[in-house]
Amino acid sequence: MNKNISIHGLLKILIYISIVFSILSISLVSFSPIFFIGIVLVFIGIIQDFKSKYLPRIVVNTIAVISVVIVFATSFNITALFDFAKNIIVTFLGIKSLEKKQPRDVYQILILETMGMGIVGVATTDIKFFAMVIFWILISIFIFLTTNISKSLKDEKLSKYHIKMMSYTVGAISFGTILIGLFIFLMIPRIQSPLINIGIGGISNTVGFSNTLSPSNATNVLENTATVFRIFNIKGNINLQDAYFIGDTLDYFNGVSWTHKHRARGSKLLTGKKISYDIMIEPSYDNTLFGILFPYNVKIYKSRAIAHITDDYTIRTDKPIVNRTVYRVWSYYTKDYKQTLENPKDFLQLPNSIDPSIVKLANFLKTQNQNPIKAVEDYFKSEHFAYSLSNKASKNFLYDFLFKYKVGNCEAYASSTALLLRLMGIPARVVVGFHGAFYNKDGHYYFVTNSLAHSWVEAYYKGMWQTVDTTPTDYTATIPKLSKLRMFLDYINYLWDINVVYYSSARQKYLLESAFKNIKHIAEKGTTYLFYISIFTIVLYFAFKKIRLMFSIKAMYKDICEKLKMDCIQCTPENVPEFIAENGFKNFFNIYIKAKYSKYGIDKKETTLAKAYYKDTLRAIKEFKNGYYQHLNQ
Repeated sequence: MNKNISIHGLLKILIYISIVFSILSISLVSFSPIFFIGIVLVFIGIIQDFKSKYLPRIVVNTIAVISVVIVFATSFNITALFDFAKNIIVTFLGIKSLEKKQPRDVYQILILETMGMGIVGVATTDIKFFAMVIFWILISIFIFLTTNISKSLKDEKLSKYHIKMMSYTVGAISFGTILIGLFIFLMIPRIQSPLINIGIGGISNTVGFSNTLSPSNATNVLENTATVFRIFNIKGNINLQDAYFIGDTLDYFNGVSWTHKHRARGSKLLTGKKISYDIMIEPSYDNTLFGILFPYNVKIYKSRAIAHITDDYTIRTDKPIVNRTVYRVWSYYTKDYKQTLENPKDFLQLPNSIDPSIVKLANFLKTQNQNPIKAVEDYFKSEHFAYSLSNKASKNFLYDFLFKYKVGNCEAYASSTALLLRLMGIPARVVVGFHGAFYNKDGHYYFVTNSLAHSWVEAYYKGMWQTVDTTPTDYTATIPKLSKLRMFLDYINYLWDINVVYYSSARQKYLLESAFKNIKHIAEKGTTYLFYISIFTIVLYFAFKKIRLMFSIKAMYKDICEKLKMDCIQCTPENVPEFIAENGFKNFFNIYIKAKYSKYGIDKKETTLAKAYYKDTLRAIKEFKNGYYQHLNQ
């Protein structure tokens, strides 16, 4: 027996699916405890609709007033209007759940959900938002269509056939809506920067990079494989898997941590191989951008933020990076540059107290090699220092690292190297950033994760700032390997960002020019393409027809009529030869008529029988034709 649902029952199910989906979507951006008010009200609304017992209007109004007052009292803040907007939308969705779902209420729910999706769109540009929008379009059109049908059908039951027809209509309208939206997106002229930079930020990222360095407090952020930035559109030959991406320089050491206080002053001469590249960075919520040693020029795309190169060849912005940002960098690919340093004392600063053993070690290393940098590097190698992801807790960390444990991460090596060089009279500073990059074969681009966060030293020797990295080279073996799935998912996000989020007027022009060139090329090669397209279309047609015959009773009926060379009006058991009618067609026709005209449709058993009768009919047609022609030949 068929289980049919009323039009109002279907509408309620769709409404609650859309409400739950909207609340989940908003929660993915940021969850607030205030959401529980809306969630509880939605739950009460579901129980009401299931039992068809509703709270009195005065009770609903009282709950609404109390809920709104609580939301205002606990979350209204002029500096955080978007958080307040999320809270109020979820609460209002809960309040509307308590009502009887008249068309007016349904339209108000759809308006609230539209506002909710707008909030989600402002807060995230991830490809997940695209999937959310597609689903939301489908469910919203389904609700809108069902609401309007319910006005005429009232409490009439829906058959599978009705629901199927509604689904086809929703699919067609949704597909058309998406196509029109895509056309508008591709064709409408673009602006070079956003009209309003709201600054909500994209997906928050726990970045391994920090503007301070405290080796004794090191964490295992290096095990985090979240993407920090991607590198693409590279001009120039460079091995990015061994490149250093500079973030900041740290010159002041208090004995525990390194921070930035001074820039190196004096005329500079930077030479080397020129390279340029684009970087797409995740929100970092600070003013630091990254570039390959050593950047000399930078340009940010589609942003009101302004970036500049500092005297230390780091990249800074005038506004924090709160959204995914794409910028182009020009660098001299080298590990040293000349400078007439005017403030060397700033890079010889020492903490108030240093363990005498460290001072003694620095004096000893002075005598081991005329080149103090080489002396420090040789010391770490000869003493067989090892690498670990985290440093051991210690009150006198550098002493324990140099003389007791001889095991630590890059922060320990950079900190101790800079201190030893300063004790040897060599100006030095710690540099923090990233070392190396992963190559994505799917998208042909590089990307950097938190696991590649690194620190090293720049030492001023013989009039040049030189890159010094004493961290054992085998530390790369500790970097987590990325799976093919992880690579592919990163590629999907990359495609979304490049082709949607940062779809600029320049890219629009490029795509249109490419399209016109391809059209011209197709026109020149038209005959060949047309032949292959025709073959493909024919194969696709017969394949589709075969598949359709497997599932559609209407297609089976049409196929029988074609084989009998009759139109669908004449193709009835009364008008076909009796042999065919009695051997399958009559039974098939009865099921076909029921499927076409009955509001209850047909069940699985009848569908299976129809397929069997269809095969019997085809067999009967074949036998009848063979017998008929044999009779003619006799």
